[in-house]
Amino acid sequence: MAVIRFPIRLLGLALIAVALVLLADDLVAVDWASFTGFAPEPLGALFYATVPDLLNGTQAFIQRYVWPYLWDPIIQTALTWWDWAAIGGFGLVLAILARRPKVKVDAAAVETAG
Repeated sequence: MAVIRFPIRLLGLALIAVALVLLADDLVAVDWASFTGFAPEPLGALFYATVPDLLNGTQAFIQRYVWPYLWDPIIQTALTWWDWAAIGGFGLVLAILARRPKVKVDAAAVETAG
C-alpha cells in the first residue's frame, strides 16, 4: 500500500505547487497601483489555452457517449472555478488521502517495556 501512496502523495504535492505558481501569476497580473481588482483565470480558460482540442473532444465524448448531464451542469461548473483553487484543492485531497497512517501504540506494551 505504501508503494501506491507515495506517487499519489507526490502528485498531490506537485499539484499544490502548480496551484501556488498559478496564484502567483494571477497576483502579478493585478494592477496594484489602481487596483482594478483581482480576477483570477478560470480553469476552463487555462485548459483551452493549453490544449483546446482536448477540451472540445472531451466535451463531445462525454455528451454523446457517457452522460450529457455530466458535462453541462457538473464539469462546466468546475471549469468556471479559479484555476489555482481547483488544482490546489484536488492536490490537497490527493495529499491528504495518501498521507501515512498513524501508528497505534499499545499503552500496555509501553508500560511493561519500561
